[in-house]
Amino acid sequence: MIVGVSLDPCLMAQNVPGSCFPRGVVDTSEMAAYVAREDGTIARLSLQDGKPGWISSRASLPLIVISGRLLAADYPKAKEGQFSVAIIATRDGSLLARSESVSLDLPAFSPAETPPVLEAIPMHESVRMQWVTTARNRGGASPPIQQAARAPRRTRHSVIVDPLTARLTEQSAEQLSSPDAASTPSRESVPYVRGDKWSSGPWHAGETTADLIRMSSGGNRTLSLQIRGTSDQQADKTVPLGLNDNPSAPRVTQDGAYVLLSDNDGTAQTYRIFSSTSGAEIGRATLPPGAHEICIHGSQLYFLAAGFSGNRSDIVIRALDIAANRVLWEYSLGERRTGTPPPLPQ
Repeated sequence: MIVGVSLDPCLMAQNVPGSCFPRGVVDTSEMAAYVAREDGTIARLSLQDGKPGWISSRASLPLIVISGRLLAADYPKAKEGQFSVAIIATRDGSLLARSESVSLDLPAFSPAETPPVLEAIPMHESVRMQWVTTARNRGGASPPIQQAARAPRRTRHSVIVDPLTARLTEQSAEQLSSPDAASTPSRESVPYVRGDKWSSGPWHAGETTADLIRMSSGGNRTLSLQIRGTSDQQADKTVPLGLNDNPSAPRVTQDGAYVLLSDNDGTAQTYRIFSSTSGAEIGRATLPPGAHEICIHGSQLYFLAAGFSGNRSDIVIRALDIAANRVLWEYSLGERRTGTPPPLPQ
């Protein structure tokens, strides 16, 4: 299971459909989530009431749960471009093993830069940790115009982690080609917010690729969900979602599995929720302004929210029952200095 997390300054983690949770990873078989707190610790939360089972200072970034073991990144040297992997017992938060330090291969990495996304991929008897670095021109004379026009060189790095011993096996770096054409926005693509960042163009959701597009019919501009199957057994389809007349941006859940469209524009917004794989509407949810890192599991929606006091904010995870459209519980991750919203799309 992989989860989307945004910490400052640290690594970030990639997520896949069915496994996302705000600032952590979910284990639905145990009805528990493991979340990154503002003080650099990890808490195990009950999905039923949000109460913590334990809090551990052994690592800071939950990545994946395998057979009662939580693999998490520890980044005491993240500012120097390094991290290690801690293996924590899910039952009590005890440390079972820790890997040696791993270099992100960022010799000129600055804490002010956005760190690479760390992705944990389960394999047969191990876990692949991988991340992508991008080569940029850093100061000095400007590069020739021909070089400046080229896309930055992207490299994928990876290590194989033994989930029992935390032993690492480094893999050869791989040079990546230009971005996949399947993820390139079309002229009809509509910008949306995913996590806490603006995006545009198709995204992967399980065995399908989805995109929000703008269509014109009879003088009206409508918003539609375009769904394309990745196998011959899945037929492509376009599902109309309604008129494209709401100024609020569409939302896409962290794992890409759901799309949320606002019904109104005010202090709180009610969103219609659609499946990215079928286009079916599954319910509605009223969310406060600034709600982000949205994830859905079964009948419950989870998101991050913030309560402001001066230049500080209390970061909380809230669980909402979709059928009743009411908050079930919330858990405070701690305080942080007030941040800024994502920049508008260009």
